[in-house]
Amino acid sequence: MRNYRLTSIKETKKGRFALFFEDKFLFSVDEEVLVKYHLEENIVLSEDQIDELKKVTDYNKAREKAFQLLSIRQHSEKELYDKLERKYDEHTAAEIVQRFRELGLLNDEEFASNYYQQLIQKGKSVNEAKVKLIQKGISRDIIDLILVEDDHSEEDTIRDLVMTKYRGKIARENGKELVFASLARRGFRLSEIRKVLGEVGEYEYEE
Repeated sequence: MRNYRLTSIKETKKGRFALFFEDKFLFSVDEEVLVKYHLEENIVLSEDQIDELKKVTDYNKAREKAFQLLSIRQHSEKELYDKLERKYDEHTAAEIVQRFRELGLLNDEEFASNYYQQLIQKGKSVNEAKVKLIQKGISRDIIDLILVEDDHSEEDTIRDLVMTKYRGKIARENGKELVFASLARRGFRLSEIRKVLGEVGEYEYEE
């Protein structure tokens, strides 16, 4: 196994430390790694030791990226993993997700509950919200629990949509049929769509 001499350490503009082995740049590390591994010029490291440094450095970068993402908004475990895995290897991404879950920084139940409420407030149907949660990697068990605890009225949601988003369309010729079809495609229950549309005049629709 070959050994390499750390010929130079140069601080970057971003406050990191670029490592040059045999006068060739390999990667940069943060101050934590620099101090922990007692890195200084002219020390000699094996290939395995350099690989370990690279893994620790990648882990720290991924961890900082995860903190940055979570400072912007909540993420599901899958969502955070997918974003980290785009830049770092799958093992590093998985380790970060597991560690953040243990620290309570990731909580799929809390995320799913908050995200579901946001979707409903935006006029999404329960079915639309379920699809969105599944896309975020939320388990069926968590979704079922949220739906059991959900006491909002889809009828009220439909009514709000009819009076706002679909108000202009419903006044057109065959407007109710168009609105019915649009709401049905979005996953609202047919009986509730029919009931609400019936409130704005006589309406019949054949399934």
